[in-house]
Amino acid sequence: MVCTIDIVKHSEIHNIHFSDKQNVGFRLAIMSLSRTYGIKGFNAQGPIYKDYKIEGNKIIVSFTNTSGFNIRSEIKGFTIAGADKKFYKANVKAISNTFVAVSCPEVKNPISVRYCFRNFQIGNFKGYDNLPVYPFRTDDWER
Repeated sequence: MVCTIDIVKHSEIHNIHFSDKQNVGFRLAIMSLSRTYGIKGFNAQGPIYKDYKIEGNKIIVSFTNTSGFNIRSEIKGFTIAGADKKFYKANVKAISNTFVAVSCPEVKNPISVRYCFRNFQIGNFKGYDNLPVYPFRTDDWER
C-alpha cells in the first residue's frame, strides 16, 4: 500500500480514481523494487506514525521510516484535542529527524493528535525523501 494524500487534487474530492497515475505508479514501483526484489539505497515509503507522549501543552509524536522531514511551508492536516474531544487545527514543529511537537493555543491539556484523519484531506507533511507521511490518529474513542 502506498500513500497518495499529497497527489490528489481538490477538484477530485468525489473521484476515487484521481488523475495523477504516474506518481502512484512510481510509488508502487519503488515499493516493489525495495520489498519484492530487495534493492537497497532508497526509501520506498514515507514516515509512519510510531508513538506519542504528552509534555505539558504539547504532544510529541515519533515516526519510523524517516531520516528527517521535508518542510517547505506550514504543515497542514494536524489536529489536536483535549479531554472534551474537540479537535482544533494544530501547530506543528519538527524537533528532530524523527519527532514533531504538536500544539494549539485552544488546547491546554492535550490528549490526542490526528493527521489527515478525515474523509478527504490533502496532506503536505513529507519525509526527507519527499514521500508523504501516512495519515494516523493517536485516539481510539470510536472503537
